[in-house]
Amino acid sequence: MIKQLVIGMLLFLCLHNLQAQDSLGFAHRATVKERADLSKAIRNSYYSNPAFQPFRFHHSATTLELQYFSDKKEHYNLQEGSGEDGFRIHTNSYLKQPFPNVTLWGSAQYENLRIKRVQFNETSDIDLLYPYLTSDSVGGDLRQENYQFSGGIAKEQGKWVYGTEFSYRAVQSFRRIDPRQNNVSSHIHWNSSVGYQLWKNYQLAGTIGLQYYKQENAVRFNHVLGRPSVQFLNGLGAYNELMAGFSGAYPKVYYDYVGLEGKLSFLPKNEKGLFMETSLKQGLASRILPRSPLDANQWTDQQLGAKLGYTNQSGAWNYGVHASLDLQTKIGKESLFANDGVSNGYSKISEKSTYRYYNFRYRLELLLGQEQWAIKPYAIYQQFKEQYASPFREQAVDRLSLGLQSQYFYELKNGLLGFNLTLQQQQVLNNRSTFNGVKENSGIDYLLKTNYQYLIMAPFTMAGEVRYDWKMSSQWKPFIAGQVLSASKIQQERFAVRLGMLF
Repeated sequence: MIKQLVIGMLLFLCLHNLQAQDSLGFAHRATVKERADLSKAIRNSYYSNPAFQPFRFHHSATTLELQYFSDKKEHYNLQEGSGEDGFRIHTNSYLKQPFPNVTLWGSAQYENLRIKRVQFNETSDIDLLYPYLTSDSVGGDLRQENYQFSGGIAKEQGKWVYGTEFSYRAVQSFRRIDPRQNNVSSHIHWNSSVGYQLWKNYQLAGTIGLQYYKQENAVRFNHVLGRPSVQFLNGLGAYNELMAGFSGAYPKVYYDYVGLEGKLSFLPKNEKGLFMETSLKQGLASRILPRSPLDANQWTDQQLGAKLGYTNQSGAWNYGVHASLDLQTKIGKESLFANDGVSNGYSKISEKSTYRYYNFRYRLELLLGQEQWAIKPYAIYQQFKEQYASPFREQAVDRLSLGLQSQYFYELKNGLLGFNLTLQQQQVLNNRSTFNGVKENSGIDYLLKTNYQYLIMAPFTMAGEVRYDWKMSSQWKPFIAGQVLSASKIQQERFAVRLGMLF
């Protein structure tokens, strides 16, 4: 019912504003297109470095947006949940030369959401801390609030460009019934870059970045009877039995993550030419469990990336090609403890390397379009492998995804109407799994088998978006957008509506 109502409102506003008195204006149309145009997406993906921000857009703009979203899956990763719903308030601003040769940008966001049917995971930010999660077999829906702020500045000085950017993200997640989760995390990220003009159209830039993350993870049970055991997972369902079973009041787990990154970019200052970029991110993380003040786990997270692209224009035609690779490797160690009855908490007696994680992604995409439309066929090849040493456990999959993105802009007298459609088919090329040492019909057995079945599914996905921009006054230019997504096999349905203002 909500979907039909929102789509109806979108169509009504589009038709109603055909009769509006004010024209949207060429400058505003260009502002919308350079941020949303599919033909510019390849170029814009490179220009996140602070030293390239002065060349990212031609027009200044500030956006204020409210979004409602709902997502659900019938088949899903148990530790990630079956979907989420909630709302998001987001604003971002890009100011081109508010002062001579200076570019400013920034954003702020608040999210309030419900993550549904999370199980075997009481840890926030699973994408960063996996597989070292706090686990119980009960789980349930989670409430989560996210806060994010960022800002940056870039200064052009002759052939040089200097830029720096800072961001901060805080997350609080909680559950009001047993198991009562109460997690607080913060993530600080800073990066700076220096660029130099080698030729008239090309800029070479180097970027360095630092990030620091921490989380305080707490789970408690109010009911004395029927408390499930709590495990602290080390990968593929493995855990240290000596450290498991703690379910007292507020047993806290502490996470720390420190990261260093570097990037080298060679890019054109305008929309045409050759794009090249290489990057390396290296993170070191640790986890401290309730029964010992010493690190129970340490792991490294390395991400190697490379991009190569080319875009150009011939008459009314835009065309381009883009290739990228992202290679992520995690290597984890776990500590062995003993209870000597003397020290404060368990004593660490040794450590062993037990966990390996590999996620390699290769992407190739082509672009063809004109002023009003664009299409982008793409292919993604993914190699994923996860291993635990003893007892040996493994799951792996090689997957190919073939897709097509398309876009069309319809310029009305008083507004701009945009349509986007994405089609994607996945295919599993190879897969295998081995889960030694797992008791059949246990919670861990259910976790591993369910997540593996989800991993090897190959859905067909169809997603679409309709967006309408119009002009209320010389300063206020609202927009409304609706998004839908449907995926077979996993039976996913996603719906979102966005209301916003550009000024």
